[in-house]
Amino acid sequence: MKSTILSILILAFAPWIVAAESPTLGTAEDAVLHLQQIWRGSLASKLKGSPFFPSLQHQMFEPNRVGARRTSAVEAWKHVSGKLTPQERQTLILVGKLDDLKRDRPVWVVTNPGDLGSGFEAYLDATTGEVLFLWIGPEG
Repeated sequence: MKSTILSILILAFAPWIVAAESPTLGTAEDAVLHLQQIWRGSLASKLKGSPFFPSLQHQMFEPNRVGARRTSAVEAWKHVSGKLTPQERQTLILVGKLDDLKRDRPVWVVTNPGDLGSGFEAYLDATTGEVLFLWIGPEG
């Protein structure tokens, strides 16, 4: 009985708990804002030691440069796997593993093509909002 009342109170007074667990990423703008929220909340602190951190910190919020589009994880895997040498896989993949993109599921790819250096691509699970993969595109 106590657990039922507690559950009702949590759902009634804290609906954001449910929303945080299952974000609605219906548009490209939703996907960009979600990634930026994750960056502020945890990702920036995890990547602070990366040599790419200063450019990512800037590129993540660069006006009119960050965009998103829907694709499938399998298409993303094909796109990324053909672009990286074994050495680049060690240095340019910042979150996740290439194999994380092999499971067929819809994803949002949030990108900034970069300017003077390489840009980034982040792949978010379109259903859960989880950041599956983040990499820096190789120069050239």
